[in-house]
Amino acid sequence: MPKASEANDSGIEFFGEVDLNKKGELASFMPAWSYRQLIEDMKEQIDSKKRAIDSGMLDAEVKVRTVQEHKQLKDRYESIISSKPKIDPDRLMKVSASLGEKISEAMFTSDQMKKGLADAHEEARRMSQPCIKLTDDEAVMAQAARIKGVKSGQSYMVSRTQAEKLWKLSRKALGELANTNELRK
Repeated sequence: MPKASEANDSGIEFFGEVDLNKKGELASFMPAWSYRQLIEDMKEQIDSKKRAIDSGMLDAEVKVRTVQEHKQLKDRYESIISSKPKIDPDRLMKVSASLGEKISEAMFTSDQMKKGLADAHEEARRMSQPCIKLTDDEAVMAQAARIKGVKSGQSYMVSRTQAEKLWKLSRKALGELANTNELRK
């Protein structure tokens, strides 16, 4: 099982300082850089405040407040953008493809779900109990994503939900859509 230091040594970080709360814990399930629409909205707010400042139409008090808001928003935006991981796209694609296959195998098919043939207890077990074996590279990335798996012999195991989180992170880091329903057969 790779140690957390291996994840740091490999230079992989899915979560940055911007993703931590005051206690140093993750503030959200997914990192800020993965919320594309929110980032685009933030960029639009920055541009809007800049246009308002440049227009010269603001009175002194409002201008001071708008300049301060613009600076804070711009600093936050830049910290979010800089927190996006710099990982070799081929490596991410390989991990994403491999995890996609494993997740797909751990899901009931669409037909089974529609016909009510999927066992709810088995579905819940797969979602919560470690049932997916990770490769060494996947395990390093899982730990960089702060996903805690279980060591089983020489293997590193995670639940389907944890594997889906890593799959989503790798897809979003590639700039692709990350809907796990597309993995269901």
